[in-house]
Amino acid sequence: MSGAQETYLARLDTLGIDVTQLSLDHKGTVSATMPGEEPSGQRPSSHLPRLIVGRAEADADQGADLELEQALGQGGMGVVWSANQVALRRRVAVKRLLDDRVGPEAEAQLLREALVTGALEHPNIVPVHALGCDDDGRPVLVMKRIEGRPWSELFEPLYTERGAASSREVEHQLGILMQVCQALEFAHAQGVVHRDIKPDNVMVGSFGEVYLLDWGIAASTRGGEGSLPSLQPGKLVGTPGYMAPEMAAADIENIDARTDVYLLGATLHELVTGRVRHVADGIFATLTLAFESPPITYPEWVPRELAEICNRATHREPQRRHASARALRDALAEFLRHGSSRQLAEEGRVRLEHLEELVGGDLRLVTADAIQIHALASEGRFAFERALDEWEANRDARDGLQRLLELMIRYELSNGNLRSATGLLGELPWPRPELEEELRRAAEAKAQRKREIARLEQVRFDADIDVFKGARRRLSYLHGAALGLAALALFGVRMLGLHEPGYPDAIVVCLILSVVVYLGRRRAMARHRANEVNRRLFDSILVSVLFVAVLFAVGLWGGVPFPTGLAMGMVVAGATCGIMVVFFDRRLLWTALGFVATGVMVVAMPELRGLWIALGGFASFAVSAIVWREVEQGRHASQRRPASEGEGKPTFAESPK
Repeated sequence: MSGAQETYLARLDTLGIDVTQLSLDHKGTVSATMPGEEPSGQRPSSHLPRLIVGRAEADADQGADLELEQALGQGGMGVVWSANQVALRRRVAVKRLLDDRVGPEAEAQLLREALVTGALEHPNIVPVHALGCDDDGRPVLVMKRIEGRPWSELFEPLYTERGAASSREVEHQLGILMQVCQALEFAHAQGVVHRDIKPDNVMVGSFGEVYLLDWGIAASTRGGEGSLPSLQPGKLVGTPGYMAPEMAAADIENIDARTDVYLLGATLHELVTGRVRHVADGIFATLTLAFESPPITYPEWVPRELAEICNRATHREPQRRHASARALRDALAEFLRHGSSRQLAEEGRVRLEHLEELVGGDLRLVTADAIQIHALASEGRFAFERALDEWEANRDARDGLQRLLELMIRYELSNGNLRSATGLLGELPWPRPELEEELRRAAEAKAQRKREIARLEQVRFDADIDVFKGARRRLSYLHGAALGLAALALFGVRMLGLHEPGYPDAIVVCLILSVVVYLGRRRAMARHRANEVNRRLFDSILVSVLFVAVLFAVGLWGGVPFPTGLAMGMVVAGATCGIMVVFFDRRLLWTALGFVATGVMVVAMPELRGLWIALGGFASFAVSAIVWREVEQGRHASQRRPASEGEGKPTFAESPK
């Protein structure tokens, strides 16, 4: 025996109720009483007026008040007949006790039902026309005859794994329950609790009328006030499959309107799922389950709002339930008003599940078309947001929107779309710190990649000898012209016999050329975009000229013949250009050969040394300038050349989707 069963058994023992004697009547109702509470032998019906009951087909019954026709149904203690009320010539329903249930207790229960039902005049409660006793002294209850069927025969579960019933059917069935709520709202206002609400006790008429029947165990919660029967201490009565915990515990101190709210919730549970709320093997086990009343975990196909209504109405603690039948009815009406919002949320859910199938588990392996993915995401988001516009508290829509946006954030992150992911992050219904951290790390990684790419681009740019070619070509002409003019001027002075040039003159020419190189480099690089290789190239030229000047100074100090010093200076210039051929660009080879050839000519014909230096120096720089110009023209021509077949066309991955 479980702990819950032991606890419940101890409760019944305190009431003196023997669990082995528990049994159900024809309608599934259990009734057990404390010892000493057996009814007295006095017949409650002895004071009732006499009604003559006969058979409609019998000739001897001409003086009958009621002519019985046929049995309409049988309950736990009585049978209901269709009858003709002779005086008013109308068809009525007559309830009489079963032959084997005749006795003070059964009569008292029928009388209780008559008194309660007769006191409650409401459109959803069957009117009582008369109450009397037959020739045998048995009570007879005359009521309005209802053409209809029990509610339990008229509905299927509203929500199953196969899908939900139509919105019209949901509205119709919940509307029936809401009318039952109205009947109970009226009864509770009179201080009466029903205690046996279930689909079997609700009759739906042929024209949609709804009646709450079988008030046989109903009682007044106002104690001895009035003429209505009151709750009996230690009385365990009701239908176990629907019972509230306080009913199972026979705790009359806590039985009130909220007890009927529980029974309404249990009926709603059966309407939604097709199953009685308390289902167990045996009466005692079922009563134990009612005594415990744990909350139900409803499957995902039951609307969350309706599941919450069911669990709230059937909460184990009465103060946690809906405060009244009206409050429960209002909750059901609110649920029906939210139908279009739930429908929109369902449409969004379908698109979200399709989107999750397309994207799959690993976002890096997504093969679906991006346009299809974004279209599904847009449709699902629109549906969820419309659902929330109509009903802001729609948890299914809010949860679906959260799932969809989180999925798209991760999808955008996997594709490097940080701006889009950041925008979606700000629209999440609930914050997700882990996504924020993931986005922050992705942004840092992207920024780091951009910095690395920028660094590599700068390295590539600084190493590109093709940059600054135009300015470098013009400076090459300028350097050659400066060297040629200076050498040619000294050669002319010498030929005119005005001055014999020597090392000091050569040093001055080198210094002038250095100034020209420096100023040209500074001006050109200030006006044009230059890179590291060009800066080093011009710095190499400047250093080379200065080294030649130092060489001339050493030759002057060492007494080296001037023509020899000039030749060595040209060779040094050629060697410097040769080094630049290795480290910068092989096209500088022509400049290096030009300087070396000039040095050779100076040694071969020293008397024309000034002319050779003027021509050779200018020619060397001019050749490099011509090389730069040809390269630049070739690059421009290749840019203007039309693309060959297949060249420049987008690949499949680059083609617009």
